[in-house]
Amino acid sequence: MFPLIRSLPILAACALAGTLAEARGTPEPAAAKAPDVRIETQVAVDAKSMTPARFVAPESGVYRLTIRSGAFRYLPEGQKPPSPYDGWLTKVEVFKNKPVAWGAPDEWGKHPVGADGSVGVDDRLPTRAQAEAAAREAAFTVELEKGQELLFLVSDGSDWYGDNVGSVTIGISAEIPQSVEETPEDT
Repeated sequence: MFPLIRSLPILAACALAGTLAEARGTPEPAAAKAPDVRIETQVAVDAKSMTPARFVAPESGVYRLTIRSGAFRYLPEGQKPPSPYDGWLTKVEVFKNKPVAWGAPDEWGKHPVGADGSVGVDDRLPTRAQAEAAAREAAFTVELEKGQELLFLVSDGSDWYGDNVGSVTIGISAEIPQSVEETPEDT
C-alpha cells in the first residue's frame, strides 16, 4: 500500500497537468505562408515604331516600372540646323488595358493621346549617358489584375517616327504576396 500512496501525488500532478493542457488548448502549428511571387522582366520600346511594346500581367498586383537602360532622339545626331527637338530623352507613354488612341493630326501627323501615365524623363539632354543617368530614379507604379496589359510607346508625330533613333528598356517588377487559403479539411 505504501508504494500506491507514494504514487498518488505523482498521479494527481499528472492529472492536473493534463487538465491545464486541455484548458490552454493544444497549440496549432503555424500556418505555412506561401512564398511571395517575384516578377522581374523587361520590355524594349523601339523609338522608330508606332506599334507599342506590350506586357501582360501574369498575376494581380502592383507593378513598378523603371527605366533600365537606353534613350532615344527625335532627330538623327548632327542635324543641321540645330533643332529645339534635338537631344536624348527617355520618356515613354504607358497605356493600361486599352489600345493607344491617336489625336487629330497637326503638322507632324497624329500623336498618341490618353496615356495613363509615363515613365522616364522628358528632358532633352546632350548625350545618351546623361539621359540614362537622369532617368535612374524615374518610376511609375500601376495596379493590374491578372491578364491586364500595359502598352508602351514613345510619343511622336505619326509622320516622324521613321527618323527617331534609339530605344528604351523598361524594367517591370512586382512582389505578389501569396495567401494560404483554407480548405474544408482545415476547418
